Amino acid sequence: MHMDKSLDKSSKAAVIVIVGCLVISALRSFIVSSLESASSFLLETKFGWDHSHRTTGAAVGATFLSCIPAKLVHGRLRGRLATSSWIRVLTCTALLGSTLFHTRVTDRFPHSQQSLLILIGDAVVFSCIYLADGLSVSVMAAYFQPQGTWLDSGRVMLVFGLLNAGVGRTLGPWWSRFALASGGQDFYATTQTALITAFLLGFEVVVRLSAEAAQQRQ
Repeated sequence: MHMDKSLDKSSKAAVIVIVGCLVISALRSFIVSSLESASSFLLETKFGWDHSHRTTGAAVGATFLSCIPAKLVHGRLRGRLATSSWIRVLTCTALLGSTLFHTRVTDRFPHSQQSLLILIGDAVVFSCIYLADGLSVSVMAAYFQPQGTWLDSGRVMLVFGLLNAGVGRTLGPWWSRFALASGGQDFYATTQTALITAFLLGFEVVVRLSAEAAQQRQ
């Protein structure tokens, strides 16, 4: 399904697409911010990394650079899959990356190598979930309403920023520390896997199906 064509933007389904994309984007922000916080905490407490945050911060920050090759690969192969298929592939890849946070996986390796697995998981989840979210925003943009309406581009992007910065990035770090403190690494890892699954289901069940409904009303 190609969702970048001219669509019926006045339909109820189009409104659901916008709201659905806003929600899963806020979820992406929550996932990423909790990942940053939890990874730093694990590297310092479990693996004894530098508590000055210089080494830890540089390592976790460097994993964001994985977005560059991910974007280059997508740019080169973009035409081979529809937008919805790319979002599906990227989110499933992020799900695979989240398995590297589970002790059932990391404990198979020497303790000295387990921190590297955490960082690899970060790189996979960061790059894939960011790119998937970017593509979902491009889907949302196709449904912006005329200027002056409640769902025009200006108002929607204002809500987009508030949800990402005010909700996702605010609650994510708090939740990750709570999850680690109350349930340990495996509980945190399970919540990350569940959140990424929720992102995928939100796109598939809400956004994609509503987009198809909007297309059928042309």
